[in-house]
Amino acid sequence: MTDREREYYNTYVRVRDFGVENAADFPLNSAGDINFKIFAPEIVKVEESGALQESNIGKQATAMKESAAVEVLTDLREINRTARALGVDNPSIAKLFQMPQNDNYQKLLAGAMAFHKDSRANASKFY
Repeated sequence: MTDREREYYNTYVRVRDFGVENAADFPLNSAGDINFKIFAPEIVKVEESGALQESNIGKQATAMKESAAVEVLTDLREINRTARALGVDNPSIAKLFQMPQNDNYQKLLAGAMAFHKDSRANASKFY
């Protein structure tokens, strides 16, 4: 949260708390009663959102994505090395299993899918 968002949030919490503490002062279905009832659930949503940020779930998901990318990249490098060795006798195999260029998750995934497809079609050449 930015400082401004935090200020708004703190103001909203104070308004909610004021409404709870002084509910008896606002008759049922009065403007104050209606606004407090509208306001309270929205603060819960903000709090849930803030809880997600503070629990580092987003950072954890990013770390998991990076870890998976490293594993995929390691596997692709092993396949690439094997294909280059096989490429001495069969150059077309080495061309099929070239490493994807760029550090981009989409290109890495596309490369892995291509390796998978091509390895199934050429499985007998790897044995």
